[in-house]
Amino acid sequence: MNIIAGYARGAELAVPPGIPVRPTAGRVRKALFDSIGSLAGEHVLDLFSGSGALALESLSREAASAAMVEVSTQHIACIEYNLQSVRNTGVSAPAQIINADATRPESYLARLKNVPTLIFADPPYPISAECFNTILSNSYFCKTLAGAKIFWEIPDHPGAAGAFLQSAELLAATTEVAELTNWQKIMRIAFSPDALREIAMYVLLIVLLCAVSKVVYDIKESRRLQQEFEAYQQRRKDEEMKN
Repeated sequence: MNIIAGYARGAELAVPPGIPVRPTAGRVRKALFDSIGSLAGEHVLDLFSGSGALALESLSREAASAAMVEVSTQHIACIEYNLQSVRNTGVSAPAQIINADATRPESYLARLKNVPTLIFADPPYPISAECFNTILSNSYFCKTLAGAKIFWEIPDHPGAAGAFLQSAELLAATTEVAELTNWQKIMRIAFSPDALREIAMYVLLIVLLCAVSKVVYDIKESRRLQQEFEAYQQRRKDEEMKN
């Protein structure tokens, strides 16, 4: 895994072997950061940081600072190693590594040296919706980070978005701080008191795009299999002629 753009482009990032961390794939990270645009002046908070890839990619792209929150001490060691790799390229913007539970904002917000303007969150898929609801229901979190943007990865399995929509109905009346983005599809869904209809439209659009993509894939796969079969038949004919 590597930093894909900016001053530290090409710097290698480690992922601890045998640890169930999902480093965001390079092409997905590229699409995500391309959709965000300039990071100059942004103060980044990376929750459930894992390998630190998102925060470190941000620093490479001129973010003003980055803070990485991770509960696992094994992951913390990996983040420290990766930060040094980025430092070796000359990136010098301030960076914090905080060993804390991201679902307990009281354990890390007061320790931040800069107020975040951009937040990434990529918790384990099985508890992602639960973490989403816990964090954005926390009044201290919402008050402290009012005005920040949150990019939260939605699990890619069928029906996953429903749990987030259910949470959104509970949260819409209390917070306007979040943008929810499925990094696999780069679809932004803005949560605010007036946005639930827009949320439903985006989810429908995602479903339609997935359906269209599946049809296109099936057509291409069918053509490929047909070509392979025709080539196989031709080889058989050629062998029979030789015999």
